[in-house]
Amino acid sequence: MTLEEFRLSTRMTTYDLYNKVFEVVHDARNCYIDGSTDAYNDEEFSRMMLRDGCFVLFYIECISYAKNKMLLNNEYLGALGFANVTRDIFLLENQLPFVVLKVLLELRFPSDKGEDILNRFFNYLKYGEVFTKDEKVLGNKQPLHLLELYRSYFILLPVSLGLVSIGLFSAKSTKIWSDDDYNYVKRNRNFPSATELKSQWIFLRRALDKDIAFYSRCCYGVFELPTRAVSTSTKVIFLNMIAYELCAHNPNDFRVSTYIKIMKTLIVKNDDVKELTKKNIMIHSLGHDEQVVKMYDEIDVPAVNLYMFSQFRQVINSHLDNKYKTWAGELITDYFGSPWKMLGLLTAAAILFTTFLQTYFGAKQLPDR
Repeated sequence: MTLEEFRLSTRMTTYDLYNKVFEVVHDARNCYIDGSTDAYNDEEFSRMMLRDGCFVLFYIECISYAKNKMLLNNEYLGALGFANVTRDIFLLENQLPFVVLKVLLELRFPSDKGEDILNRFFNYLKYGEVFTKDEKVLGNKQPLHLLELYRSYFILLPVSLGLVSIGLFSAKSTKIWSDDDYNYVKRNRNFPSATELKSQWIFLRRALDKDIAFYSRCCYGVFELPTRAVSTSTKVIFLNMIAYELCAHNPNDFRVSTYIKIMKTLIVKNDDVKELTKKNIMIHSLGHDEQVVKMYDEIDVPAVNLYMFSQFRQVINSHLDNKYKTWAGELITDYFGSPWKMLGLLTAAAILFTTFLQTYFGAKQLPDR
């Protein structure tokens, strides 16, 4: 069905489509473990790649442009099958060589080679809504598969960046490494959660650019995080991106793992989810906040980018260790944290001031003896 739809949209014959995929059959085979595709000859393998690629692109087009969505939903997959496709196409073991998808994208969208449709689809995964963002998805990247491409777009950084040449965390810090960085327990300890940070006057704010950043002010801190959506497919996608980062000969900068580690630390209870949602840092469709807490709690992060994690830990702990800043924050929280606290403080101050005036003028009017 999807092959026929793709053929009609490109106005090409099935034979011509097959020949286009056959041109990259050897590159596609090289993406698999040696011997794992020996059971298929080149013709069978190309035919399988063509059908799988057409289905993936047809589904992406259904999401991105809402075309043929009801047809795919009602006639072929059903609501349950349609809902699980996003999860299935991002499983690491289900990845299709991107060289095949690239050929089909160029045939289907010759003007931009699939840039717009992938942009809209990835924004649907990241933000929970379909729109085109002024940011390149493909560019000059040569990803192995769709999961790697989404990983590079999820963190808004090129796939092949090195470990040290990064700018994920922005803060004024002259010392990058400390003795604690070589202590496994200390370097992996948790930070305060979202509500705990707020109680110490470190406020969460939606980042307007691509970076996670922490800014230490005179008596408060600002912690910026990018907006991300959480859906029923998020856990599976996160786990597969973590697994991909742990594989050999892959981008092992652990940026996604580090991001998830930070979110796991920030989200400990339902109030943390509410705080992140209120600040538009998180958009979730799981129904209940406790489901988000449970999701992050169940995700294990075996490794993080030590450089990024240590830098972040140092700048936020440096702010918390500054007693003048934390005391000022606690003072404002305790006495000006709500209108009622402020009203009570002003009332007490007014009574104290009135008592002082009465005592002063009463003593002044006493007759001399």
